[in-house]
Amino acid sequence: MGKRHGTVLATAFLLSCLAVNSWAQSNWGIPFDLIQQTINQAKDYQKAQEKAQEQAKAKRAEAVKSYNGMVRDVYKKVSPSIVTVSQPGSVGSGFIIDKTGLVLTNAHVVQTAKTVELIFLDGTKVKGDVLAAAGGRDVAVIRIQGTRKDWPALEFGDLKDLEAGDEVMSFGNAFDKGLRMSKGIVGACKNRQMNPYATCMQTDAAMAPGCSGGPLLDLNGRVVGMNEAIVSGYGTEAVAIDADILKKALADYTKDKTLADAGILADFLLVKGFPGYKCLLGVDNIRGENSSKSAGFQSHSFIMAVDGKPLKDSPESFSELQSIFAGKKPGDKVKLSMRTMKEDPKDPMTPKLSDAVEVEVTLDPVHESISPKAASLGISMPDLSVPAPAPAPAPAPAH
Repeated sequence: MGKRHGTVLATAFLLSCLAVNSWAQSNWGIPFDLIQQTINQAKDYQKAQEKAQEQAKAKRAEAVKSYNGMVRDVYKKVSPSIVTVSQPGSVGSGFIIDKTGLVLTNAHVVQTAKTVELIFLDGTKVKGDVLAAAGGRDVAVIRIQGTRKDWPALEFGDLKDLEAGDEVMSFGNAFDKGLRMSKGIVGACKNRQMNPYATCMQTDAAMAPGCSGGPLLDLNGRVVGMNEAIVSGYGTEAVAIDADILKKALADYTKDKTLADAGILADFLLVKGFPGYKCLLGVDNIRGENSSKSAGFQSHSFIMAVDGKPLKDSPESFSELQSIFAGKKPGDKVKLSMRTMKEDPKDPMTPKLSDAVEVEVTLDPVHESISPKAASLGISMPDLSVPAPAPAPAPAPAH
């Protein structure tokens, strides 16, 4: 009840008491003292209501002040640990996760770079060596050059304490304009629809190009995820790789001094417009150290099935392929059913597919992030590639 509304009710009650007072004395002979006592009680009630409202208002103001202070304290605490990751053609974000100078970011931020520039909030610039990257999980490890061993590092949070609806804070170099912080809630946890290699969480904490690789923090300033991609528009829905995947990647690197996911290093095309098919998954420019040496595996072909399981005739075929690779290691073998385009002499204007051929392909260690390109039917496979945003469910990178 608002203060004004409460005052109006109390005033109306007092007026009613006065009217009853006059009527009661003249008709019922009720003692004046008793009526006056009732009126005084109404006045006391009105004062108590007003005091309670003022106290509630003061408590709300104090709670807001305390909450804002907590958010500011988190920003001051973590901002020295967050960096801009820059290299020719790509700018993203990252964060120090070990006081010896280990930095985590996305593989799609570093791409194939061996060295990157790291820029701190105060403008300090240092060089960082890209030690390892896993293209599927989209995680890269960088070490700051130099001998310093006391870098300000963030800590991992416990995802057991995090649920849908909890508040989180996203940090990153939005639009390459310097460090920015946004706040939102966790919409969903442990989701693999956006990245077959890694469990992710969905959040409405605003992200923008340049935020990829930045940390997603709980209200205690602990890392619960790493910004990866924007699903729709600028920040209306975003995806972060969850902290358990990051911990595992860091442990893998610490143990093996390498970090790679299994896959095929090539260009993938989602081809629409082929007669009889909604969307075919084409492969071109095969360049993997293992896959390029696999007998019978050639560019300008379509992948129809993997290990006897047909791929979906839809734009989801690439994600389906990645899901299969996510359960394997570099060097593992898969059997692919492949078809190529052929010309029918009787109907040269209508493209046809050759009979399926099964080839055994050795999976590559994939360090870079790979996304398919949308394509429309052309005269020959090399003409099919038309640059376009990756179709759903693959999200658009946030860098």
